Amino acid sequence: MDALQRQDGANSVQTAAEEQAKKMILDGILQYAIELEVAGCLRKPRISLGNHPVTCRTLMEDVLDGPDTVFLDLFKLDRTQFGALSKWAEDTGTIQDGKNYTVWQKLMIFLHVVGNHVSYRNVSNRFKISIGSIHQIFNQVLVALAHHLYDEFVTQPGPEYVSEYVELNPRYSQFNGCIGAVDGAHIPAFVPPERQHVCRNRKGELTQNVFAAVKFDLTFTYVLAGAAGSMKDAQLFKEALCDEFEIPTGRFYLGDGGFEQNARGLVVPYEGERYHLRDFEGVDIESLSMKDRFNRHHAEMRCIVERVFGILKEVFPVLKGPAMELNWDQQRCIVYALVGIWNFVRKQRMAEGQGGHISDADELRLVLAAQKADSRIGDKKGREIRDLVALAM
Repeated sequence: MDALQRQDGANSVQTAAEEQAKKMILDGILQYAIELEVAGCLRKPRISLGNHPVTCRTLMEDVLDGPDTVFLDLFKLDRTQFGALSKWAEDTGTIQDGKNYTVWQKLMIFLHVVGNHVSYRNVSNRFKISIGSIHQIFNQVLVALAHHLYDEFVTQPGPEYVSEYVELNPRYSQFNGCIGAVDGAHIPAFVPPERQHVCRNRKGELTQNVFAAVKFDLTFTYVLAGAAGSMKDAQLFKEALCDEFEIPTGRFYLGDGGFEQNARGLVVPYEGERYHLRDFEGVDIESLSMKDRFNRHHAEMRCIVERVFGILKEVFPVLKGPAMELNWDQQRCIVYALVGIWNFVRKQRMAEGQGGHISDADELRLVLAAQKADSRIGDKKGREIRDLVALAM
């Protein structure tokens, strides 16, 4: 009996000692944690962004319901334009709702990247979406806009088209049959080292040279993107003609001196004469020679391509220099996508009546102008058209 009591006593002492030891350990851990917290060193559990569609949707809905200026700053379209683009995407089926993201969410992600020149990580942090999902969504929307939106809204003028800007404006009506201007626009590019030697333009900058044709209503009629920055405009024009670029019989475009001098349907300025608008500052117009007068009007009209690309770069800064995460094909497709968006918005405004109304009398004038251009311009080449216009001025 005494032995059993001694054993029980020993066990009790051991149990008490163990409890005391555990308490000391727990107290020590707690004290250490408190010290770390006070010192600001306690690491919080790392929260993976993952895919949080509920959080993402909430954040984006907050933007939709927020101030107009914030929405425009983030996505570069106002709510009406964004709504119309979303409806087009849904109606055509080119962009579809997914398991986690809707059409309008996908468009928001794409527009935020191209409209603010930000990285996928920046968008990930803002909208709580994984970088992998952003990459997938961006490419999906890019393909949809670069192909389907561009094809639907960037169309070349038909054989009966004449420009209201030219034919109804006494200042430029001598350019009867002129339907727009063409130019090569250099877009800064990210190029891997092995291709940099062919992508440097004459200024030594890494670019893609984009051929563009623009009407005087500031809409694109054709674009050829993806040419190396070293390609000359004259060669770029030939590449465009070999692609799908067409100049209707009886019509012509204006181009600068870098293009072929005597191509059908392309009129460049007289060589060796004043051309740039600054060259005519303070000069009496009446004192100008026939060639100078032609060049002055030519310069005024041809600058629409530079003007449109200048605005486009301001609205979508990704065109000022893409991120390293975009490959060459993506950089090429971005041009088509943004040109498609530009025309979509321009044509939406025209449909809403912001493009102006043409009277019956002006409609008749346009019909007569088209007939005149058909017979006067025909299949003539650039130099002959240029002389016809200059003599009429």
